[in-house]
Amino acid sequence: MPRDLPLGNGTMQVNFDLKHRLVDLYYPYVGGENHLLGHQCRFGVWVDGGGFAWVGDDGWQDAARYAPGTLVTDVAVEHAGVGVRLALSECVDFHVNAFVRRIAVQNLVPEEREIRLFCHHDLDISGNDHYQQVSRDIGPIPGNPWILCTLWLAEWYISRAACADDLRRPLEGIRWAASKALPSGVLPEQIHPHDGTPLSVSPLTWSHAAFVHTVLRYLDRLHALDLCPTCGQPRYRREESHQGRAAALNVRADPGGR
Repeated sequence: MPRDLPLGNGTMQVNFDLKHRLVDLYYPYVGGENHLLGHQCRFGVWVDGGGFAWVGDDGWQDAARYAPGTLVTDVAVEHAGVGVRLALSECVDFHVNAFVRRIAVQNLVPEEREIRLFCHHDLDISGNDHYQQVSRDIGPIPGNPWILCTLWLAEWYISRAACADDLRRPLEGIRWAASKALPSGVLPEQIHPHDGTPLSVSPLTWSHAAFVHTVLRYLDRLHALDLCPTCGQPRYRREESHQGRAAALNVRADPGGR
């Protein structure tokens, strides 16, 4: 199927078909796993007294291009029967892996009317990722454990922690990631779901960077939440050395043990 107006930032890419329906979503590797697999993500318009129409169905007139000198779409779609014109500006953010869409709605009839937009998503997120896939039986084994995904979940728990006890769960994720390191201290990209051995790239710089970032986020939150009941001061001092921080987490600061 032809693709029109691809948008991406090197990590995430989205593609449209010729009727401006989203049909591809690649992340985190462009050309790797497609989280749509060609399924259509559509949006439509409901108008009080004018009915409903999905964009891309019969009756729409469209003009699509990039805004000059950008990777931002400049799309106009119009439906005479419904009496609505939509102006779209879309992009994949350069700094954040997010698809952003702005829609300006114009009523083409003189009467004031209620207009609603509807969005429909037909996602297939990690439904059957073949990259380094160990088993195609995705019922009992939905996929391989990733160091990154576990640490992202730990960061989410850290961000929601309201007391020191709430930090126990993200600490489990941090310790799990550390336990998957090779004797040299190297962290892989993925873990074999059956025997726990490394899969794909080892070392993966991204895994190491995520580990450091998550540990520092954890320690910052510990500093804020773990307070002395007598004096109210933090029981953990953020100024401690990195060896002291690692020891508090039961993680080796130096893989060589020096």
